[in-house]
Amino acid sequence: MIEDPIEKDSRESYFIQISDIVAYTLYLYSVRNLLNPMRNWSRRSLKVLNYGDEVSAMDRLLPVLNTKASRNNQYGIVHYPK
Repeated sequence: MIEDPIEKDSRESYFIQISDIVAYTLYLYSVRNLLNPMRNWSRRSLKVLNYGDEVSAMDRLLPVLNTKASRNNQYGIVHYPK
């Protein structure tokens, strides 16, 4: 989906902001749950989030996720390299 073909800063677009939030949530989930459970998030993230909040956020996204993409992950996440 393209909101506007002209490049713009995320401050100027709710669509880009939502995309950024979803991508960052997926990143936090991947770091903590798929890649290395012992790896910590950045201090900046921990100022506003607790471990486990990423799972709650992924649960909220569940209705719009393609869960059939992977049988190994409840959210349909496929991570390479394995």
